[in-house]
Amino acid sequence: MSWFDFNNAPKMGGELIPAGTVAPVVMSLRSGGAAADPMLRQSQSSDALMLDVEFTITEGEFARRKVWQLIVVDGGSRDEAGNSKGGMIGRAWLRAAIESSKGIKPDDNSPAAQQARRISGYQDFDGLSFLAKIGVQKEKTGIYSDKNVITPVTPNMKEWGGQQATGAPWGALPAPVANPSAPNAAPAGQAPWQNPTQAGTTAPQGKGAPSWAQ
Repeated sequence: MSWFDFNNAPKMGGELIPAGTVAPVVMSLRSGGAAADPMLRQSQSSDALMLDVEFTITEGEFARRKVWQLIVVDGGSRDEAGNSKGGMIGRAWLRAAIESSKGIKPDDNSPAAQQARRISGYQDFDGLSFLAKIGVQKEKTGIYSDKNVITPVTPNMKEWGGQQATGAPWGALPAPVANPSAPNAAPAGQAPWQNPTQAGTTAPQGKGAPSWAQ
């Protein structure tokens, strides 16, 4: 093989993951070194601050494939109350990722669920595993290619217990309830749906449920 003949060299890129694919992913944060927080990346065109995230699919047909995504947490245009519009969208996304990871329904306002949604800092998202729905974002400028995007799947969504779900390494997650002395708290290292007495966090069971819920 000649090192100067590139006809047989591997092709870069590849086909996008089909829109609607549901698979478990793990987040990895790529430090951006922003002055406000070293875990954030400063936009080059505005005052927006973003998380620079690499997602790795952990199981199924597309295992080991990666998706990259920027999640705005502050800055940019603001609403009448002074809230960052992009930041509010980003916070909603991050809340959904936590709820997916810990099996919390979005409308669960119990003290345990509220505590589980609190984090100590953005670094807590580094290594977070959750169930994701993969979409395709169309490139409108014609300069760049279309790309895959990640949306967390929460327990209230039909994909949570659908046949498309391939399972996830939920067993590696820490205890989902911050107060281990609570009467209905799941033991350390146990996912919330493994404790049937914990309200609002029961995973789907029976035929059609993903492998991790059976």
